[in-house]
Amino acid sequence: MLIAHIMIEELTNTIKSLPNNKANGPNGLTYEMRKKFSKDYLHIIFSLFNNILPNRWQKALLYPIPKPEYWNCDPNKTRPIILLDTLRKIFTKIITARPNTFLASTNALQPNNQAGLQGSSTMIEIIFKLQTITTQNTSPLLRTT
Repeated sequence: MLIAHIMIEELTNTIKSLPNNKANGPNGLTYEMRKKFSKDYLHIIFSLFNNILPNRWQKALLYPIPKPEYWNCDPNKTRPIILLDTLRKIFTKIITARPNTFLASTNALQPNNQAGLQGSSTMIEIIFKLQTITTQNTSPLLRTT
C-alpha cells in the first residue's frame, strides 16, 4: 500500500476532493480545470505519476506578499508564498495520504503520538496527563504543610 503504484481510483478520488478557488501554479491550471478533464487525461496523469516525475517539479514560484502593514518595499516586511503546480500538489496529496491511512488503520502509533492523523487528536492524552499531574499534586500524601 505504501509503495504500490498509484491506482486510477486513488487519482480520481483525490482530484474530486480538491478544494475550489485555490491559487494555481506556474502552468495556470486550476483544480476546477483538472476536475473537468477527460478520462484520457486521467490515464496520462496516471502514467506520469507511476513512471515519470517531471524535472520542472523541482522549481516553484516564490512571491513576497506584503504583511498587513506599510512595507515600503522592505522584503523583511513580507511573507513568502510558494505557488506549486496543481498537478504536483495532487501527487503530493496522494503520497502523503498513504502513510496517514496506514498509521490510522494499524494503530502503529502510541495515543500521544497521533497529532496530524485523520480522525485522531492528542488532546485527550494531554488532558489525561494534566489530570494525573493535578491529582498527584493535590494528594494529601504529597503535601508538605
